[in-house]
Amino acid sequence: FLCYECVNQGIELLNELIACQSEYLTPVNILRIIKDIIRSVASLQDNFICHGCIEAKAIIVYLPSRDKPIKALLGHFSSAQILQCSNSDRFKQSISSQMLRNLTDLEGLYDDFITFCRCKTSQDVNSNTIGHSEADSNPFLVIERLLSKEKATIENHRQQKVLDKYPIDAFMKSLQDTIKELIS
Repeated sequence: FLCYECVNQGIELLNELIACQSEYLTPVNILRIIKDIIRSVASLQDNFICHGCIEAKAIIVYLPSRDKPIKALLGHFSSAQILQCSNSDRFKQSISSQMLRNLTDLEGLYDDFITFCRCKTSQDVNSNTIGHSEADSNPFLVIERLLSKEKATIENHRQQKVLDKYPIDAFMKSLQDTIKELIS
């Protein structure tokens, strides 16, 4: 289905786009990629599936075209686990540990984007594209702060040992609001 939907669009792995500082990784596109991945992870978890390897090299990015926005798909399912649903304590512990694995992987992905955004912000300031006083409103800095805040939320849930109550899709509204803000 998706192959047909994405006909005539270029395809790259996210780690390659990050490594070459691709112009496709605009602030809005970064947020769209994160939104797509969070939506994928939330769907997997709703179906008791742990991906097990959420990282930049496992994310396939369909590059934007004139009539289609950027789209990210989660690939590399060789480490995925389907958990057998039951009401046992063992199952609940398994869900918690698998959720921890997915969230830890997401934190690593957020770190990749934070590093990328810091580099872009630094380049903009150093090349005088923006002044030091404008740096606070730089869209890459906005994303860096948003992702750092979400990492802190995950860490807070981890410390309180309530990862099973972490609403992975709650971050979606913040992403949507930031995308709207950056577009306007």
